[in-house]
Amino acid sequence: MVKLVNTAIRIKPRKNPKSMISLQSELIKKKLSVPEFKQKYDSLERRVLVNDGTPQAYTTTRRYEDYNTILTRCFPENKIFKDSILHTLLDYARTTKKETIKALDDGAGMGKFLFELKNRWNDIKDATQINTNLETTAISLTPNKVVVPGIDHIIYGNVAKFEPSQKYDFIFSVYGGFHYSVPVLRKEILLKYVYSLNKGGSAIFGFNFNDIYAENFRSQEIITALKKRGFYAEYKFTPHKVVPNNSSYDLPYSYLLVKRLK
Repeated sequence: MVKLVNTAIRIKPRKNPKSMISLQSELIKKKLSVPEFKQKYDSLERRVLVNDGTPQAYTTTRRYEDYNTILTRCFPENKIFKDSILHTLLDYARTTKKETIKALDDGAGMGKFLFELKNRWNDIKDATQINTNLETTAISLTPNKVVVPGIDHIIYGNVAKFEPSQKYDFIFSVYGGFHYSVPVLRKEILLKYVYSLNKGGSAIFGFNFNDIYAENFRSQEIITALKKRGFYAEYKFTPHKVVPNNSSYDLPYSYLLVKRLK
């Protein structure tokens, strides 16, 4: 009697792989399902909304020169943004030959940085005969903050629930949603942003939770982890002696500069 052997190979059905951006969003939702984390998230969101209604809130209006000061005077040796933000965009446009460069400002306030950046870009584009357009997106933590004209896309709300629907070439987050997020969500928010960068795209995150970042997030480990994921990263502290001409300016204490390599 011949014993029949089932030689069929069982193949487990393959799940559709989800993007890393969606994965981070799902991890955020999972963490917010924990009552303790949800309570902290709601408390922080209420505090931001309340502060937004006071005359003292968001008194600092950052402009192009303020952002550029951070990158050129504070960190002249950085390997990501060189000379100026404008010339960094220009080099990127020449290298990639894109029709459109997409820039996002997280925590855009009144939107004056993006407004000035676009005007300066249009001027230099005409002078250098570069045909690349600049498309701007502003994320405001609270409603009705972005008031300047000419910004292409405006998104209101907490960055923890923002899921980028497109890729960006440059992301700026100086005292943005990353800074104002609940500590337990910062890893996912950071990864959500850097994974939304195009190849060769760059981002800057400015924040003041340096002690939490250094002790709990372990900055060097984050830099190593980002490098393993295909990013170049630099972590820096603002020099105490470097301040812009505007005496009311409030510089973030710490910065993380990231560039997507692949």
